[in-house]
Amino acid sequence: MGDALALAGQGAASTCFFSVFFLVAFIPTVTAPLVASAAGQGDMEGAKQRICEALYLANAIGLVGMLLLVCFPGAVLSLVLSPSSPALPYATRYLRYRSISLVPALFSSVSFAAFRGTLDTVTPLKVSLASNLLNLVLDPILIFGAHLGVAGAALATALAEVLSGAVYLVLLLRRKLASVALMLRPPSVASLLPLLQGALAMLARQAVLNLSFISATRAAQLMDPTGVQAAAYSITNQMYSLGVVVMLAMQATGATIVPAAMSKEGTDRARAVADRLIMWSLCASVAFSGLQIALLGPLTNLFTTLPAVRDAVR
Repeated sequence: MGDALALAGQGAASTCFFSVFFLVAFIPTVTAPLVASAAGQGDMEGAKQRICEALYLANAIGLVGMLLLVCFPGAVLSLVLSPSSPALPYATRYLRYRSISLVPALFSSVSFAAFRGTLDTVTPLKVSLASNLLNLVLDPILIFGAHLGVAGAALATALAEVLSGAVYLVLLLRRKLASVALMLRPPSVASLLPLLQGALAMLARQAVLNLSFISATRAAQLMDPTGVQAAAYSITNQMYSLGVVVMLAMQATGATIVPAAMSKEGTDRARAVADRLIMWSLCASVAFSGLQIALLGPLTNLFTTLPAVRDAVR
């Protein structure tokens, strides 16, 4: 997009959306090892139960979060934008459309974790590729063809997430990893305890990270009224997110493989697997950081045509 304020508004809205998303995203993080542990012991009914409980919880909390973001975007955006910010109208439109995808995105994340827990990494990869391809196709159509601007970007992402969630639902039912009856049944407190106990540390970690991102986004939005600095921060954050996706993939791999190794081969084997994954994660992060620095110029040009924003990013 060639509008600094639109980029700034998108960045502010994205921070608010992901702050809510990642507060709930502890559910798939904990689901994968629980499913892997049950599947490793051959208890597929137990794995199915864990998956459906996680889906119910994610859908219930996600629905509350979605209604909050759709109905009260101004209150949420006040965390990162002042009431007089020129980027506020762009951010409000983007957040409203983007929020539609909160429940489907959480459903997809839990489903992704469910397949990882059964050591099926190919199916989630195919669904993710299809979803991202649809997003890639819809972006120019809705942003420029339909003249929706920043709202078109949000709507494209929301539609891609809805498709992803629908595909995962069909696959879970077809492979008998979930059932409609179990997904609609509120889980008992006793059955939720393993999920909630494992989530406390993740929730605390994510709350601290969210606070940091919100503070940084607000500081960037207040730097200048033109939106150039905020737009540059938004682009930088998106580049950073590319690396985060790689690291989250490594984290997800560990959350699946380590419990499976522990169930099948014991603690020593699980520790060896964890050590190897940590080393691979370190190497991957260093390599990806170096690649991003080397390609900073071309990458920046993909996000904006504005010279001032490009210079600020670099």
